Amino acid sequence: MYSYLFFGLTILGLFSIIENIKGIQKISLIKFYFLIFLFSITFNSAIDFCYEFGYDFKMYGAIFRLFTTISAVNLFYLFAHGTIPKLVIYIEVFLFIIYLIAILYGFRFIELHWKFHLNSPHLTPLNSPHLTRANCPRQIA
Repeated sequence: MYSYLFFGLTILGLFSIIENIKGIQKISLIKFYFLIFLFSITFNSAIDFCYEFGYDFKMYGAIFRLFTTISAVNLFYLFAHGTIPKLVIYIEVFLFIIYLIAILYGFRFIELHWKFHLNSPHLTPLNSPHLTRANCPRQIA
């Protein structure tokens, strides 16, 4: 059932991206960050859709989750102030690099399913058996 929801979100995101790009007009800064936000959400939905069928692309989903967070923060700044301060961009680049290095070295975001951790919330090697669902049966109280 969830795979159909992810597929629907993917198709909706693709149509939204096409509608925003369709006009042959100049792309403003707000439209640019909105397109980045839509693209990253669409890509995450496609990754979740593939995960339902057994393809594990969760590392790429974690990287695009960072793009989604950064574009959402930038959209809020654009809506509130009209510009994005340089300091905010520097902080975002710094945090993106830190998280990208952590993800490449095996960091996984915590996933919960029926009050169970599905992975370890700390840095582990990429091929560690602690990252599989069967080896992490810790229940949350």
